[in-house]
Amino acid sequence: MEPTAGIVTPPFYKSKKFIILLFVVISILIPVGAYILKTYFLKTPDQTLPRQSIQTPSESTLKENSSPISFDILQNPMVYEWRGSVEGVLVEKTDNSITLDSSGNKLVITVQPSSQDITGTKFYRKQSQPDDQGVLFTEVGLDGIPLGTKLHGDFFVFPHNKNELIGSSFNIVE
Repeated sequence: MEPTAGIVTPPFYKSKKFIILLFVVISILIPVGAYILKTYFLKTPDQTLPRQSIQTPSESTLKENSSPISFDILQNPMVYEWRGSVEGVLVEKTDNSITLDSSGNKLVITVQPSSQDITGTKFYRKQSQPDDQGVLFTEVGLDGIPLGTKLHGDFFVFPHNKNELIGSSFNIVE
């Protein structure tokens, strides 16, 4: 018998087209697979809920029914300052602040000197009799008020510095 000559085709997995197609499919599947793995299988607890809905209440969170002022007023953009009143015993003073104490509750209030532009913190003492002009209160300096004196007065709170109380005026309670 004589040998027959024929064309032998290589198997499909050895063809150049198959190798190129296989390279393209793998180069697409690797990033897609990594994205799916990261998105659906490697979630941390923070990623399971949207960020806005995660709230961790703390002990210091103020509830509106415990607040002396409505939250609607506190958050109203028209309100640019708040004023409060306080009464307590002067337990500490510096050039820039006074500390008042009432039943173990202490409050540090910033004292500002008067200038050409602003009226700073004022301290007043009641006189026994009005003077010739009918004035019943006399202004005194902070250095003339000894520790242990009971004061009653007002302070401001401004949104740009909401943790600082700025003293307005105080009367010596006798």
